[in-house]
Amino acid sequence: MKQMALVLNMSFFLGLIPFAFCKSMKQREPDNVIKINYSKGIATPTKMLIFAEPADLVEVLGPELISGNSNPLTTGGRENYAYRWKSLKPGLVRVYVQEVDISSSQVDKELPDNYAPSFYFLISEDLTVKQLSGEAFEKYTEEQVLSTGAYPFSSFSFSRSSMNYSSTMHLDIRKKQNRYYMKVEGFDTYGILSRVLPVPDTLIAEISRLAAQHKVFRWHKFHKSDKQVRDGTQFNFYMDGPVGSISASGYMVFPDGYREFMKDFEPFFERLLHFCRQQPIADNWSGKLVHFQWAEDKRFFYEFAQNGTWSLLLKKTDQGLLKFEVDQTFFEELLQILKKFHVERWYDPAKLNTKKRDPVSISLSMVEIETEVSDLFYNDWNEAVSLSFSKEDIPDYPAFRAEVEALFQKTIEQSQP
Repeated sequence: MKQMALVLNMSFFLGLIPFAFCKSMKQREPDNVIKINYSKGIATPTKMLIFAEPADLVEVLGPELISGNSNPLTTGGRENYAYRWKSLKPGLVRVYVQEVDISSSQVDKELPDNYAPSFYFLISEDLTVKQLSGEAFEKYTEEQVLSTGAYPFSSFSFSRSSMNYSSTMHLDIRKKQNRYYMKVEGFDTYGILSRVLPVPDTLIAEISRLAAQHKVFRWHKFHKSDKQVRDGTQFNFYMDGPVGSISASGYMVFPDGYREFMKDFEPFFERLLHFCRQQPIADNWSGKLVHFQWAEDKRFFYEFAQNGTWSLLLKKTDQGLLKFEVDQTFFEELLQILKKFHVERWYDPAKLNTKKRDPVSISLSMVEIETEVSDLFYNDWNEAVSLSFSKEDIPDYPAFRAEVEALFQKTIEQSQP
């Protein structure tokens, strides 16, 4: 009996081996299936956003609950899921996984804005799937960039700053609804410039070419600084595209190829500032005018500023600085005059002369602009223009001067008791 029991026990034990093996084989994914695992809080007011792009490369098989909270007396914990796609065409697939609050503006979107992929999968010609990560993904990225001569991107950001304000530059490009928008900040011969504008296709192509030419993908994860140097130069770089993202920064320490990149990027940025100065304010300026400064040969000076609940008009005289309170009507009338004369176009590089006769300087800035792309740059949305020119170079200047002077004089008279 003992011998018989031993045989039965051994048979039962041996029977577990093929059963477990079959179960393991059953759970193994086919070679043409992309699978990711994720978990979600049961009681949290969130939603999982899961997308694969390009969508035409795969067929969505959907989510499957793997495990969850087995205790019916509790409502907390997390549930574990698997999400699958079937490969249809060869190419690189980017998978986005993001947990967002149900009240977020991202909930109803097909693809989160400016969100980096969580996973990359390469579908080969025979439709088998391979996940790319680490060195394998970096090698694939380099091969793609070098073979095409371009680095396609969905967002781009570069900034350089130092104690020398004239060398400061910032370019931020983001994509929304298949269109690119940029925030440009920098200094040129005329002063400071800050604009938010749509990006021409030619500019996107040039940045893509520069990124590939100088192999900026090799800068990824470069983050170094020389703390022994004070008042030095620092840079921040970020680029996100279909073949990966690049993040780099440095203070007085720079990655290989950075100086060669800047030799091409600096003249490109100068051309970009020139392009921005040619774009009219009236097309997209719809926010609050927060600052306006106007001076003629340092003898005649007005300045308007508002911040929160107060608005002031300042006039510089031989007796000192006079202050006058103004209302919303003043702001609206001044803004209409600025738009009417397109003052942002009052500069001509061919006539630029540091020894101007009867020089005039104008600067203005706006914030809180509400447009269809306001959310791209969040609270960092503002525009500013500084101008410097000679009176004889601007035919419309006398008419502009007369209208602004009349508005200011009227405002001053109304504010006096």
